Amino acid sequence: MNKVDTELAANALIGARSSANGWFRANCPYCADETGKQDRRMSLGLKPSIAFFQCFKCGVRGRLPDEAPWPAVEEAQPAATVIKKPKHFEPVWTDEAWTSLFLSAPRDYLVGRGLTRETCEQARVGFALEGFYAQRVIVPVLDLDERTWLGFVARDWTNRDELRYRYPKGMQRGKFLYNQVALYVETDEPVMIVEGVFDALPYWPNVVACLGKPGEVHQQLMTEARRPVAVCLDGDAWEEGWALSERLRLDISHTGYVQLPPCTDPGSVDHVWLREEAKRCIRS
Repeated sequence: MNKVDTELAANALIGARSSANGWFRANCPYCADETGKQDRRMSLGLKPSIAFFQCFKCGVRGRLPDEAPWPAVEEAQPAATVIKKPKHFEPVWTDEAWTSLFLSAPRDYLVGRGLTRETCEQARVGFALEGFYAQRVIVPVLDLDERTWLGFVARDWTNRDELRYRYPKGMQRGKFLYNQVALYVETDEPVMIVEGVFDALPYWPNVVACLGKPGEVHQQLMTEARRPVAVCLDGDAWEEGWALSERLRLDISHTGYVQLPPCTDPGSVDHVWLREEAKRCIRS
């Protein structure tokens, strides 16, 4: 479908149901043509604040015209606040940045955390050399349109700052998941649930992060997954991880749990091992 018929989306979304993160959900009118199957899983999402819609099954996306009818914004759960990109943010994956000797410090830090240039580009990872976030790697947290910033994580690459992680003022970490769009990919490959962005990035793109301990809204969002879910929290949070997987099992049949060794996290263990364990816990 080269040109999206936005009227189909507008009509489908009139009676849409609000979800925990401020999106409205409805059955997708495009899936029958795109995939050959009718959608009955409320795969079409609308973000009223930016008039953006997307189907998380067939992939059709677009923006509704100003005159289009859509659900009243006040009927939805409060949406997460849009955050401005940091003033001195620069992408790290460009030819100039990735090959510069002057920028070896942030690049070496990222490579040491298991990231490749390709992953940095796909995840839009950047850095800042000056300003409030100087000498920090910056990982944007994007909305489902993969353009709107809901926040970011700024990590000190020198390891000298007492406050190693900084978040922007107003970032509402309890309302969304990092790389949340990965939940809606139709595949048998499990999506891994981890705590932090640097736990997630080595396993990109089949991973989401809770930006801390998983909360009630995070759990509700996980139940919308269109793929198997493997809970892989830090080793010292194994009881929370096991309990989360059991709660998710009530809504998602293909759910598993990986217990990491004590005092480890997904970023510090062997990445190949954890990927295989994530698959194994679903099979078993």
